[in-house]
Amino acid sequence: MVSVSLWLSTCVAIERILIESSILQLFSSRKHSLIISIFLFIIISLSHIHRIFYRHIITNPLVNNLELCVFTPSSSTKIIDNLIEMLHLLGPCLIHFLCAIWVLFRIVKHKIYLNYHIRTTPTQWLSIWKQQIYNHKDFFIPPLLIIICIMPYVIIFHLLITCSNTLFRMRLNIILNFLVHIPEIFTFFIYIYPSKIYWEQFLQTKFEELLRCYCCFTKVQDRNGKLYF
Repeated sequence: MVSVSLWLSTCVAIERILIESSILQLFSSRKHSLIISIFLFIIISLSHIHRIFYRHIITNPLVNNLELCVFTPSSSTKIIDNLIEMLHLLGPCLIHFLCAIWVLFRIVKHKIYLNYHIRTTPTQWLSIWKQQIYNHKDFFIPPLLIIICIMPYVIIFHLLITCSNTLFRMRLNIILNFLVHIPEIFTFFIYIYPSKIYWEQFLQTKFEELLRCYCCFTKVQDRNGKLYF
């Protein structure tokens, strides 16, 4: 599921770049989004299908009398599996980074235009720059968070890991795996909440109405409880 969520977030980043460039219209890509989502789910599932055939049961080194089903591939299969995992982790990070660079390029281009046509002082230029960064914060928050959460896992477990201590490795794996899942856990706060367009669309959904009714109900319950007390 991590690979699926990362590639879906990558598609969202690419889609927003195309909308920002006026190549796609805002609400004309829903059918394409559905098709791409199904296609990604199938392709990513097929890329991990080999893991079914290399599963074995071992005893948990941390808890006695507890068995674990682990992935124990052959040497050649392990190399292929590592390459596939690196692709699923580094691919989205690279695309998110390029999308962020593209947004920065647009901002710099806008600043050059202002400097050429409008005389601005360095203080005004810096103020406009900060305002543009703030206006595009919904473009920068997802890639920044994804890169920060993914790269420690990639660097430690795929590039630098040399530790033979199984207990330490398992604990470190738990911590870094939790870090990897943070972007998909907080999807609402990194995509919908910072974006005015997504937030306005969220306010028109049934879920938002139910959430508002629930908040009003809890406030009434708390008020009645205080009055009763």
